[in-house]
Amino acid sequence: DGQGSQHAQRERGSAKQGHGPSAVSPATSAAQSGSEAESPTEARRKHERAAKPSTSHVARGKAKEVETARPTKLTSEPASSPSTSSAPESVSPASLSTPAASIPTAATEPIAKASQATGAAPSIARRSPQGKSSKAHRRSRAASTHSTAVSREAGGAGAAVAAAPVSLVSAVVHKATKPQAKHSSPVRSSPLATTITRIVGVVPTPIKILIGLLVALALAMAARNRLTDRRARRLERQRGELLEDVGLLQAALLPITPPRLGPVGTSAAYRPAEGPAAGGDFYDVFALEDGKIAVIVGDVSGHGRKALPHTALVRFTLRAYLEAGLSPRGAVQTAGAVLERQLGNSFATVVAATYNPRERRLVYASAGHPPPIVRGCEPESQPLEPVTACSSPPLGVGMATGVRQSVVDIPGSAQICFFTDGVTEARVGTELYGSQRLAEALAELGPQASADELLDSVSRSADRRPDDMAACVLHVEGSQQPPVAVLEELELDRELASSDRGEEFLRACGVGARDAAEAMHAARAAAERSGSVVLQLRRGGEVPEVSFQQDNLAYLQTRHAARQADVRLSV
Repeated sequence: DGQGSQHAQRERGSAKQGHGPSAVSPATSAAQSGSEAESPTEARRKHERAAKPSTSHVARGKAKEVETARPTKLTSEPASSPSTSSAPESVSPASLSTPAASIPTAATEPIAKASQATGAAPSIARRSPQGKSSKAHRRSRAASTHSTAVSREAGGAGAAVAAAPVSLVSAVVHKATKPQAKHSSPVRSSPLATTITRIVGVVPTPIKILIGLLVALALAMAARNRLTDRRARRLERQRGELLEDVGLLQAALLPITPPRLGPVGTSAAYRPAEGPAAGGDFYDVFALEDGKIAVIVGDVSGHGRKALPHTALVRFTLRAYLEAGLSPRGAVQTAGAVLERQLGNSFATVVAATYNPRERRLVYASAGHPPPIVRGCEPESQPLEPVTACSSPPLGVGMATGVRQSVVDIPGSAQICFFTDGVTEARVGTELYGSQRLAEALAELGPQASADELLDSVSRSADRRPDDMAACVLHVEGSQQPPVAVLEELELDRELASSDRGEEFLRACGVGARDAAEAMHAARAAAERSGSVVLQLRRGGEVPEVSFQQDNLAYLQTRHAARQADVRLSV
């Protein structure tokens, strides 16, 4: 084909140019010009080698191609020893001579590796300073003979194999002759930095990614905690301001009691709870038209802004019924029926009382609230023991209330203390403060003790106050006669009269078991006839007296009739 003909032409041209006696390679001429006189034995050997026929046209052609394709001269200085050859095949890539200083030892290692991979064995003759290179020349000719045999066996592939070492030599020499950068002084690193660098170097990439994610998560959590802390401080500050506002609203809703109402000294005080917002306790002290003095003390469930409307609602409702002339029991009973829906999910405990200065009689009724402490002003005087059996339930719990009422005569000087459950539920260690400690504190303060002094004393004695505290103290002047409980009332409907609660009430008032059973038999008969009856037990004598009185509240009978109508309609 065309490539074969071109290859044959190149071989013929190489044979014509290299078979003459003057065919000497440029490298051989350079070596002859700078070498010393050779010995006769060396000249005879060269003549015999030159007389031998050419080994291969392919090798001579390839040598010429290599000599022609070499871009630059590898040696940077003239050769010092001659190297002659009478045959063109002596010119091969292996016969290229390079000074030892121009090619570093590290640069010759890739050349040796490339020569082993391609099957060729190029050698770089390092000339001695004296210019003697006979041994290097013999090694170059041996490598050239081996390259010629490989080219003869491989055919056309030999050209590519022979060209590869020359190109590699040129690249390595070019790299070795590049100007080196200016040597800089080494920077010494600390042992810690070196250790960290080594640790980071051996850590796998997934672990590095995981560590980065964990660090990012930690930073995000720290930022979030900082924001949460700032928000919590801001909310705590706003909560404190809100509690102060609620306390001011509570104080604005609570009336300012006069120091005296007629012959009776009055005082009232309020203390908000420790922690939660205030707003559940309330009190009121006012004069009625007939000269009586009315007292209202109560506690609405809940705290804060939601309790404030209910507090005002209960207080003004009870006050309206007392000013209308109803008894304390009647006021509580009516208010319970009216406020049952308006209180919603809340409820209220209250105590309502009236004091008649002319008769010196105190009448009070409670609904789920502790009774007042009534004691004489003498230091050895003991407070009256109230009757708590069959007490009325709180307002707004869906049950009939206002069924109990007590009457106390106060012939001499006395102290009457109304309070909320926050006072007695203050903590003294693991125990409640209690009504007994309250009576003792009242006695220690003296007959002129005010409500403010009493609550301050409770606050000093208590370790913790979980609820609001409110108190109202009345001081009645007179002789040294102690107060006396004279009357206890209990309203019974058909259901209550049929239960055992009536008998429990009579026994708590000092009635014997036989008399209590007979009284309850008569009460059940009266309740069956009229629907309800008021059981009155008079105390003060040697034997308690039991009597019955018809309920004069038409509203309660109407309410009872409405409930019966609802039952009939639902059936």
